[in-house]
Amino acid sequence: MSGEFNHFDREGNAVMVDVSGKNTTVRTASATGTIRVNQEIMDAVLHQKVKKGDVPSSCHPQMQH
Repeated sequence: MSGEFNHFDREGNAVMVDVSGKNTTVRTASATGTIRVNQEIMDAVLHQKVKKGDVPSSCHPQMQH
């Protein structure tokens, strides 16, 4: 493996990187975010009226009902 970062192509697009030569490590990551929606969307989420299914079930356990 080279010492260069090669996670992006010449146009700046993300590309897959071969990490098979790296040692296995244990890592932990966390992230937070905010999603703002209008009342119609919020009502649909809260009353499970979203066509693609139960939105909270795909969220962090703190968000599940």
